[in-house]
Amino acid sequence: MAKKLIAVSYISIGGAPPVRFDSLTPEKRGECVAKMCENIGKAVSDHLSNHPDEAKAFLAAHE
Repeated sequence: MAKKLIAVSYISIGGAPPVRFDSLTPEKRGECVAKMCENIGKAVSDHLSNHPDEAKAFLAAHE
C-alpha cells in the first residue's frame, strides 16, 4: 500500500519566526492569502511589463 504524502506549510510574518500556516486564525490566514495574491499580481505585472513579448501568450493561456 502506498504511503500518504503530507505537506506542511510555514509562514514568517514581518520577520517573526515561521509558524505553521494552519495554526493561524481564519482571519489571519485570510490576510496572508490576500497579501500573497497581491504580491503575485505585482510580480506577474512587473514581469510582463519587462517582457511584453510574453504578455500576449500569457493572456491567451488564461482566457
